[in-house]
Amino acid sequence: MNMSLLPEEKKLLLFPVISFTASEKYAEHLSAGKFTDLVLSFFMNTFHQDEEFISNALNAANFSEYLESSIDEFFTNICTNFNINECDILLFGISSFYCFIEENFTGPIKQSTDDSMLKCLLRLKPVDSPNVLREVKANIIAHLSSNDNSISCCTHEPILLLLSKLVFRWCPNSVTKDWWMLRSLYIHQLLLPDPSPSIHEKLITLMAKLDQEVPVFHDSKLNALFLLEKIQIHLQLYSEISKAQSFMDILLKDLQLQANLIGKLGRRTKFQERDIAQLTLNVNSGGKLSERSLNYFCACFPKDQKLDDEVRLPNIQFTEECQNDSLDEIQQAAVLAIFVLTKKSKPKDKLQFEELSPYLNYLLSDPKVWSFHLTTLLFRSLLEAESSRTVERSITQIQSLITDLESLDPQPVQRLPFVFCSFMSPKWVLDGHLAKLLVEVGAIQSALDIYQHLQMWEEIVACYNYLKLRHKAAEVIRQEMAKQETVQLWCLLGDATDDETCYQKAWELSNCKSSKAQKHWALYYFTRKQYKESIPHLQKSLELNCLQISLWFNLGFACLIHENWESSASAFRRYCSLEPDSFEAWNNLAKAYIKLGQKDRAWRALQEAVKCNYDNWKVWDNLMAVSTDCADFHEVIRCYHRILDLKGKHTDTEVLRILVNALSNNSMQGDMIALTKQAVKLFGRLTSMVLNNSEIWTLYASVTQLSEEESDEKLQKIAQYYQKAQRIKASETNWEAFVDQCKDMIKLCLNLAEAQKQCSKCLPDLQATQHLNSAKLVLKSVAAKIKKSQTDVFGEMNKDLLNEMQNLKNEIDTIDNLLRKYVNT
Repeated sequence: MNMSLLPEEKKLLLFPVISFTASEKYAEHLSAGKFTDLVLSFFMNTFHQDEEFISNALNAANFSEYLESSIDEFFTNICTNFNINECDILLFGISSFYCFIEENFTGPIKQSTDDSMLKCLLRLKPVDSPNVLREVKANIIAHLSSNDNSISCCTHEPILLLLSKLVFRWCPNSVTKDWWMLRSLYIHQLLLPDPSPSIHEKLITLMAKLDQEVPVFHDSKLNALFLLEKIQIHLQLYSEISKAQSFMDILLKDLQLQANLIGKLGRRTKFQERDIAQLTLNVNSGGKLSERSLNYFCACFPKDQKLDDEVRLPNIQFTEECQNDSLDEIQQAAVLAIFVLTKKSKPKDKLQFEELSPYLNYLLSDPKVWSFHLTTLLFRSLLEAESSRTVERSITQIQSLITDLESLDPQPVQRLPFVFCSFMSPKWVLDGHLAKLLVEVGAIQSALDIYQHLQMWEEIVACYNYLKLRHKAAEVIRQEMAKQETVQLWCLLGDATDDETCYQKAWELSNCKSSKAQKHWALYYFTRKQYKESIPHLQKSLELNCLQISLWFNLGFACLIHENWESSASAFRRYCSLEPDSFEAWNNLAKAYIKLGQKDRAWRALQEAVKCNYDNWKVWDNLMAVSTDCADFHEVIRCYHRILDLKGKHTDTEVLRILVNALSNNSMQGDMIALTKQAVKLFGRLTSMVLNNSEIWTLYASVTQLSEEESDEKLQKIAQYYQKAQRIKASETNWEAFVDQCKDMIKLCLNLAEAQKQCSKCLPDLQATQHLNSAKLVLKSVAAKIKKSQTDVFGEMNKDLLNEMQNLKNEIDTIDNLLRKYVNT
């Protein structure tokens, strides 16, 4: 593959500000980071020379479709007629894109969405601008949205995103256009509330294509940057942990970066008298800083709100200062990505803050990139929101970040570097986080004001439900519907009023294309445990949007309850492919496979389940049961040991019985010796915990008998185990009244007698007679007790026990004969 990457194109991928020599007339705007001026200047020199195009675009029934259909022809014409090269067009697209990022992500962000850029680009007159502007913007938003997956109403200047996407798609010869298109699709998805299947498909295609293109650039910085952006896409958009982890492994190897949690002595509270171990991050950069450093400078960073608590210190005070390597910008991006990957792959428990905060503390200690610092502070705020001692700082910090996004300092262009690997979210997402925290601390009205400004109707309904004002929620929705009916509002009205017909109206309003309408309809039934009724709506919603991860789980569960095993297995398979870290899903998938008779597949599913939740004994118990059915007895023993680790005690005599029978029947053949040793160890551990189970001691004796060891000690152990089993059995209440238990006792006594006979052969005469006498007494005692209980008034023994009692009598006679021999000698 022969690809020529211009130095300017390479620099533009890394930094938004360069001296772009191929475009001298726009170099001044670009070098100063004045992207708005550059976009307007390009329009003045090109688009505004084509009066017919502007007029037709404004008068078209669908502005976006007209713009999309004519952009290829238009750019071809201006390149020919006005001597504009393709580098200028790419530069226009990038500038439009950065303008959109500034307006919605990095700031300074205006309070109102007046869309002044759209007004300037289309040269709208003040007289007719309000109506035309409203119609054009609504058309652009509809174009960037799907049936029920609309970009936020808070989006500023969506025309800039639309233009940049069209330009990136058009540029035929730029070797970086695919990368810019990838970035634009990533940003586009961030604007949508739900994953879009079409965007997902395009992202996957572009990443596969760039996998072939980027290595040809022969640039370590670009390779690392591309890996970082892929990791971000998989994590932030789709939570695809395994894919992100594979790219992370490659990235850390290329960067020679090591970031590990270690313990150092330090103090966390003001009144702590002695140092104890605290988690911190140990970073080793591999000595590659000088090769990759980009000398990026930022005048100021978002303000870090200090913790003001009467007990806790603002930061951990370590006894010795942590000696960490200073990282360059790309290495810091890697640490930030490690944090997000760890956060998404770890369970949300009490240890989460302790494991994650060292990454954030490290990044906050050495700020280099504005976007990294902002997202790090946001992540810390979301972590600290879980603690009553830090929730106040969390709220104050997010309020401060929102203010920083609206401030004029630093310069807008200083906020843009590395924004595509910073895990930044649109500004209104920060507003949503703030409102959620306000709800959690009880400031419902303040949260409602924010939600109403953002038009987040689902959250508004949730707030009113929290206040037990469902009627108010319905009232607010109806007021909004009076302005314009939408699919979402009809669905929310159904949720607020429990009126099923609202979902039908939402479905009809979407021309039977809304996955959201079907989703709400399905959940209406699902939450009422009407699983059979919810299944067709779940299926239809997923047919329209297959990336609704939670619905795949709901569908699998509904089919599981309804005993539709094939559909349940299919749904859980899909869920596990999208969310591979859910042990519940793997466990349920295994159950569906078992019901289908596919035990091998169930076994593999349960293997994944225990990976996801290593500390849930019930999952290990399920895996043990399936492993038993599959005759994988090595796995059975491993599972039993793990259950004992977790529970301390666990009795499953059925599994143990099958294990011993398999060993007795030599079903494992060549593997039998090693497996028998493992089984003996398992029973040894189990009997130290479970002391009062007769069958376990019996099985312990049986498996010990199978071991290859031949010694007097082994024979004594076998006799001892049978003796313990018999004593426990004899201590059970009223066992002699039941025929089956009598038969079990007789069988156990016969085994005990045989073990004592074998043991007596290797003992001195005195000890041998003691063992035989002990066995004889046990047999006679049992025989007498059974005879007394199982003999009727006519003196006749229960017919079902005649053979067993005769065997018992014969064994007593045999022992008598042996004892006489010892006496005679």
